[in-house]
Amino acid sequence: MPKNLLSFKHYSLVTIFILFFPLACKKGDSDPAIPKENILVLDKTTVTPGDLVKVTYELPKDKSSWEMLIGEKKVTLTKIDDTTSAFLVPAIPSGQLNLDFSIVGAKEKPTLIISAYSPITNPDQVKDAYLAQLDDAITDVSSAEDANTLTVFKETFKAKYAALTDTEKKELAFVLQKLNFDMPDISEQAIHAKITNGLGIDVPAKFNSDQEYRAGVIAYVGLTTESMALLALSAEAIAAPTGYTQVLGLAGLGASFYTFKKALDYKKVLFAYNGQNKQVINLKILLSGQNSNTKTVEAVTTTEPDFVFQTGAQRSFNVSSAYQGVSTADEKSANAFFRNIVLVTNKATSIYNGVVKAVNRIKSWFSGDPKLIELANGIATTPTEEIRNSPANLIKIENVSDPEIKITYTTVADILKITATGNVKDIRTFTFDVVYSYPAMGISNRKKITAKYEPRDGLGWYAGDYTLAAPANGAYGGPDYGKKGSFYVYFYYNEKTLGYNSVFYAKSIFPGIPNIIGSLWVADIREPQLTFGGGGWQYILNSTILKKFEFGPLNVARNEKLVSMDQTETSYPGWLSDCDGGCKYAYQPLVNAPYQGKTAPSTLTAAELKAINDFIAAGGAGKTITF
Repeated sequence: MPKNLLSFKHYSLVTIFILFFPLACKKGDSDPAIPKENILVLDKTTVTPGDLVKVTYELPKDKSSWEMLIGEKKVTLTKIDDTTSAFLVPAIPSGQLNLDFSIVGAKEKPTLIISAYSPITNPDQVKDAYLAQLDDAITDVSSAEDANTLTVFKETFKAKYAALTDTEKKELAFVLQKLNFDMPDISEQAIHAKITNGLGIDVPAKFNSDQEYRAGVIAYVGLTTESMALLALSAEAIAAPTGYTQVLGLAGLGASFYTFKKALDYKKVLFAYNGQNKQVINLKILLSGQNSNTKTVEAVTTTEPDFVFQTGAQRSFNVSSAYQGVSTADEKSANAFFRNIVLVTNKATSIYNGVVKAVNRIKSWFSGDPKLIELANGIATTPTEEIRNSPANLIKIENVSDPEIKITYTTVADILKITATGNVKDIRTFTFDVVYSYPAMGISNRKKITAKYEPRDGLGWYAGDYTLAAPANGAYGGPDYGKKGSFYVYFYYNEKTLGYNSVFYAKSIFPGIPNIIGSLWVADIREPQLTFGGGGWQYILNSTILKKFEFGPLNVARNEKLVSMDQTETSYPGWLSDCDGGCKYAYQPLVNAPYQGKTAPSTLTAAELKAINDFIAAGGAGKTITF
């Protein structure tokens, strides 16, 4: 359905936000949209014939409409609610007017400027364009009952229009050309979408995120407020005694009934989504995995492990939150965004039901039965609840407790990627706040997380194994190629020497070869990648080496793993051999020991760990002992 060049803008963008999205109010205010001073304000002051002007002013309670003069013509000022009324600008000469609202008790006489405009010479052409839009609306509504109502409005309009004078048709044409069957601008801007089905107003099947939900609320409020004023004004007009005003009201009903029904479609989707974040529950750790296409994916851990951050290592999380849907309790909520969903819904439902009463009082006037029935507001008494992941781009990290630890984070969809850095040498326990922050919906909830920081400085434990390999120089090997033995390395900072030291522990897999504890030569483990000198044990008799359990140089990828260097004839490979009473075997022990963290591996026995700690305490650098 193409848009008219002059769309009927019932509410400006600013007006909708002032009326329906107040962001702050004092506790105890019954309606923050009502100003403390009752000052009359027009939503627009420059107009042309056919425009609907909304008036904000606290109105007398005893009437639903008043007659007033715009220039030399009488118009009806129709009450929308206690603080809102509206009138249609009649076809009068351009110029500036001071309007008199004393009939409702207002002292202000606001200025209204009628801009220059072109006369309408062919009102039937405007009428036909209106009917074409009404035909599209009949096709687009979601129920046969609504299509019947619009069809009755259409056929009645055609019959009543034919009885109007030429002057009345021209007057009516100014209104017809501005009636809007489309999504209002504020709604369209919020959802960033144009019409896709070729006619009418598209309503999504569901909302998939908090951002879509907020946009849906704006779309719903925009559609609802667009229909409310014209519904009320149209109902008042069809009850008027003259044929012209009734046809005018009927035309307005066609457009406003359609937009109101599309608003109800939006409301149905809106109320099916639990959009109010009530509590941030926790971080859910994600681990990198592989799917069948070998594309890296994220898999949620099934347990609740500690939150441990190593220097510069990015970790992935979901943020789990508790959400709830709209309920009647939101009418008194401190959150203006959700409170006003209920207020707007209640106002619109009341106005629509008033229209139903007005139409049903004059059923015989229509060409058929519109079959209008009153509606409930559809708001749940008890809110629905669920726990789901929050969009990561609505999450902030705040209040990091340790000033020496810096947290940075990035987001992808609902994945929060956190990196910690800091110039510290020891494990630190610290806290930070995970904050769900959506100011546009007036929500800020936080959860304090306790975590550990492990400096990614290479310090700590590497634990794995050594594998028996054939000597590179072709020397005699043995029958046990591929067998493995346990191997541990601990890098630490020596507070006494103010330097970096290491200790290794290798478990023998052969009788006659002892377990050994020794040290590797090390300069500064904090370097990105270094080669460390080997160490080991020898059994010497009469100046002859009979047994060896030694390791050659090792490459270290800091905080990743230790591995033996590529063995060549010119590099020392390390050696595990027994030639006591003849050579039984000779192997190269090739090390592969992944990084384990700052805590001693659980595979070490208490006795083994004590022996290692005693070696360190004794200042064993450069030595090897058996164990």
